[in-house]
Amino acid sequence: MRKRNIPLFIALIMTVSAAAGCSSGKGTDSAGSAASAKPAVEDKYDKLPKEITIQYYENTPLPSEEGTWADNRWTKWINENSPVKVKWVPIPQAGGQAVRTQKINTMLAAGEAPDLIWDWGREYPASLIKQGAIQPVDEFVEKYSTAYKNYLAKYPGLKAGVTYDDGKMYNFTVNRQYNPSLDTGVYIRQDWLNKLNLKMPTTLDELIAVGQAFVEQDPDGNGKKDTVAFAFDGTRQFTYFEHMFQAGQSYWYVEDGKPRYGPTLDRYKDSLETFKKIYDLGLVDKEFPTDKNFDRETQLLTSGKAGMAIGHWTWGKLLDLKKTVPTAEMVPLPMVSNKYGKNGYVRTPLDSTDIMVMLNKQAKNPKAAMEFIDWMLAKGWETMMFGIEGVHYKKENGVRVVIDQQKNAKEVYGSGYAIVKDYQTSVEELAKPKNPDPVVQAFNEMLVGGNKVFMKEAFRNDFPIGPLDDDKDKTVAAFNAELAQIRLKAIISGDKYTPAMAMEDIKKKWAEAGGEKAEKVMADFLAKQKK
Repeated sequence: MRKRNIPLFIALIMTVSAAAGCSSGKGTDSAGSAASAKPAVEDKYDKLPKEITIQYYENTPLPSEEGTWADNRWTKWINENSPVKVKWVPIPQAGGQAVRTQKINTMLAAGEAPDLIWDWGREYPASLIKQGAIQPVDEFVEKYSTAYKNYLAKYPGLKAGVTYDDGKMYNFTVNRQYNPSLDTGVYIRQDWLNKLNLKMPTTLDELIAVGQAFVEQDPDGNGKKDTVAFAFDGTRQFTYFEHMFQAGQSYWYVEDGKPRYGPTLDRYKDSLETFKKIYDLGLVDKEFPTDKNFDRETQLLTSGKAGMAIGHWTWGKLLDLKKTVPTAEMVPLPMVSNKYGKNGYVRTPLDSTDIMVMLNKQAKNPKAAMEFIDWMLAKGWETMMFGIEGVHYKKENGVRVVIDQQKNAKEVYGSGYAIVKDYQTSVEELAKPKNPDPVVQAFNEMLVGGNKVFMKEAFRNDFPIGPLDDDKDKTVAAFNAELAQIRLKAIISGDKYTPAMAMEDIKKKWAEAGGEKAEKVMADFLAKQKK
């Protein structure tokens, strides 16, 4: 569910008034106020029970004494404190999005789905809109909301993320500071730079030169040539170099007023040439193409044999390095410049992984659902995430401090119920209060430093939100499958298959996949956005 966001508190002010005609007991003429008073319009939802059902993604089993995900200390706390009674409907999360959304689809078709359902990203809600399975929430926000309405005013950019082609809002969501790729930015061994008397690289040429020194000059001092410049994790080994040249896969760019898909741009060849160069120079493990689970790459990093970490590193792997090699000093690497300038690390807050809470079209009491969203956003989320103050945590200088870690490990598990929250993790909170383990503390401080570095450069993202079009998405997916093979072939084939040859094939495959139609979809969307 990812770690984010800075705590902000919104006071909940809910007032319900009913207008009613009155009589003084004295006669009035036809022009009098009593005669002209209009009766209050009755709200059809007021006579319904304030009860709703909400989906919950079920993870590992709870301790037996805590109950089940549908019935435990926190579901009971919610029903004791919320203005609405909630029945939680657990849905297994194992198997990934395809499995869980299929479960929801089956429940929707059978009329058994919860009133509030949710997942991550805009694509699934878009499919449910086409099916007529969920309903717009604009009316309910306008008529019944205080907290969420104020929240949208506070973060106006959110509205675009929950508004679809018909101009209506179909989701409730929350603001997330996309915490600057703390675990996806590039980190470099400062202790190696110091030992080899090297400066922090600021250009692409300097980066490659530093990489060569890391390979050739025995930075770990064992007398062997067994180090690499770069270790990778996940599929992001290419991402760093693609974004460096503002030609990222899965990103669209406006070039000469027209939308173009990143890998089809001429400058994508620069990305291929750069990666091919570091491969030919031996700056990466030659076996990385067959390292499907990135086990070798992980070993290179955590054993202290890699000078830079590129990819989606979990924080634990970087921490493993610090524990294995206590003298290792990993620091954030600022994005280096090239002939196209400098591109940053930090993506837009309107990210495809944001939580999207949807209102089932068959929900009996949308007003009650809106009241729950308001209450959770204004009050409930804090207890769900941190437990009860004085029981599970105390505050010291405005910082929450855990009272009993073992108790919390067993009892504080309610964050998944906070489907909306006004909370953003402050990066600085990572390093305070100080962790009793000095290694962990040093690691946390490294991440705080990463935040400051990665935030400095702007990241080019011409389409923070794009159109939801099935044909366009299928074109991109089909092309990306071809791109993966072409890209790898261009990198490892020497002179037999050059980046220039690869670009010819890339443009051919884009055309075959329906690229022209996809570009038309993006052009129409861009025109609407400008209008």
